Amino acid sequence: MQHHIYLFIIRHIVFGILIFHHFSHTKALYGHNVRPAQQNEQSFVIKVMFIVPGANVSTDLICTGALVTRHDVISAEHCMQYVEMNNTKFLVGLTDSPQFRFYPNWWISYEQWEQHSDQRKGYLINDFCFIRLTSIVMDEFNTVTFSFYEQKKTSGKRVVVLGWGSLNNNTYPTTLQAADLKVMSKKGCDRQISRVLGRRIQIQENILCTIGDPFTVLMDGDSGSPLLYRNKLIGVSTGICPLVAENVLEDKVNLHINIYYYQEFLLEIISTT
Repeated sequence: MQHHIYLFIIRHIVFGILIFHHFSHTKALYGHNVRPAQQNEQSFVIKVMFIVPGANVSTDLICTGALVTRHDVISAEHCMQYVEMNNTKFLVGLTDSPQFRFYPNWWISYEQWEQHSDQRKGYLINDFCFIRLTSIVMDEFNTVTFSFYEQKKTSGKRVVVLGWGSLNNNTYPTTLQAADLKVMSKKGCDRQISRVLGRRIQIQENILCTIGDPFTVLMDGDSGSPLLYRNKLIGVSTGICPLVAENVLEDKVNLHINIYYYQEFLLEIISTT
């Protein structure tokens, strides 16, 4: 069931090939190796939701995010592009109680920042953003720490992704879900996508590709979810590839923005008061 208001379509261009990602905000982590998140994994993960009467995660979840400072959330850019800020709330913890509810003040994407800086990286996909909250999140919740690894040093690493949404049986969890994944090498990712699409594809260095064993795929509500290595944030989830209905789940690759290539942006925005 698609969300009754929004169907986000993100157009990712990879060496001239158009890959469409449809985000309908109905499901999240799907497949094997999906488990309830551990206590130390839960406290910094944010639910991004619509503000509507009787809101619930099954119909009003937009995306997932991560608390990186007491008033900053990092998520995917497309999560914020088509929503009105005054109709959006950020939930910390497991309930929609007023004390755990926060609201966006402003947000900025990497591409917006790049237009006013001397940085020109030339990447085709830069799908992540910072959201500044209107108030400070209380100390009982943790923030997540960045860790920077260039793409070639992540190959074969065991990582964890965290997200909200439906389980394999289409019921909705009461706790945050986690999945254990492995980072693919660039050549392995290129080869997998090229084989399925029947044409040569090369993923740029700012993208991390992950897979599960036998499979675990990100779905709509996982956009913006944190990718962790040794409990530190190394990437922001942006979608899956290829997203073609007839492809079996085992063929799909999860895509994440590697924050290693955006350190100047991250540090400058965090220092903005």
